[in-house]
Amino acid sequence: MSLALFSTVSIFFFYIIFFKRNFIFGFKESFAIGLFFYIYIPIIIFYFYHDFLLSHYLNFNGYDNDDILKIQYLTIILIISFFLGYISLKKKVRIFNLNQNFSAREIILTIFIVSLTFFFRIPNINPVILLYILICILIFKSESKNIKKIIFFMIIGLFFMYLSINFSNARRHVVVIFMISMFFVSLFLNSKKFFFLIFLISLAAGIFFVFLVTHLRSFQISGIEVDFNFLPSLGGMISNYDFMSAFDNLVYILNLPDYLYGKTIFKIFYSFIPRDIWFSKPLDTNLLIVSLRQNPFVGGSSQSVTLLGEIFWNFGWIGTFLFFYLIGGVAKNFDLIKHSKLFDSQLIFLASMVYLIFIFWRGSISTSLVSYILNLSFLFITLFISKFIFRRRKN
Repeated sequence: MSLALFSTVSIFFFYIIFFKRNFIFGFKESFAIGLFFYIYIPIIIFYFYHDFLLSHYLNFNGYDNDDILKIQYLTIILIISFFLGYISLKKKVRIFNLNQNFSAREIILTIFIVSLTFFFRIPNINPVILLYILICILIFKSESKNIKKIIFFMIIGLFFMYLSINFSNARRHVVVIFMISMFFVSLFLNSKKFFFLIFLISLAAGIFFVFLVTHLRSFQISGIEVDFNFLPSLGGMISNYDFMSAFDNLVYILNLPDYLYGKTIFKIFYSFIPRDIWFSKPLDTNLLIVSLRQNPFVGGSSQSVTLLGEIFWNFGWIGTFLFFYLIGGVAKNFDLIKHSKLFDSQLIFLASMVYLIFIFWRGSISTSLVSYILNLSFLFITLFISKFIFRRRKN
């Protein structure tokens, strides 16, 4: 009965998200992909490859039915609260009343300034992502036909996926570029079938680059040269990607006796305090979970706990409902804004929110949010410096 309810609610959720009439890839679509990756894929593997997990991972002892039931019911609560938050918001809320457009030469100067950070590194600033957003804005503002713009988005997206491999060994940066690319492509497509065709092509390319990053990173760590395999084994997928280890940490968190009561969430307000001064400053959940247990699937100094796991660990069942109700409201606000006339500044915010919610699914919300704010602040400061320079020249 519980599995039937879980399956029905899940099918309804993904159908509403991806098959509505006026489709634009945005916040809620990215949220749904993160949910599928970190919750549904592990559940599918558990049901269909349970014996494989038991035989290949000595420290894995399986899950009780109660553990799976908890996650299924918690996911149902997540979906219901998300939809309630989505339908409850009727008017768009402008958190940042920043309606600014930038000329092509201002954006090009900003691209040049941001490119300098490849050579003069600024901590926590990711020039690959910032440059890609700026170039997408240029393409969006161009007078080319829509089909040409879509082709440009795809070609530039593939190039920046490749660039991220050489500049960073973080697989999430490839995913971020894919998310941004799909957002801009969807703005110009009226055909849902055509969008999904482009989505699948770009997804295949993204998976290729993610696997390639994993291959190169494994070589850097082990120093052993092995042939690149585009179709890794199930064991390789579980060991090299964090969906199964994150799910296992989630199961562990659901059985903990105490909550964190917002310690890791509110860390954003005091993250600037050095640990040398505040020795007992709370750890991120990604670090805290490693100090508490040995994951049967992976090791390392940082592990995912999933967005669901971090929220539940902090606030429990009621907090989970309230948080995802708020996320549903944010998703609705995103959709209300994207259908209005968009300024360049709004496009930057919307494009960045598309990938931010997926990054949140790994957990460590406060650290991800701090990095997001730093990058976006740097981008806007640079844009306004460029605008100021050209205004002075004009005067």
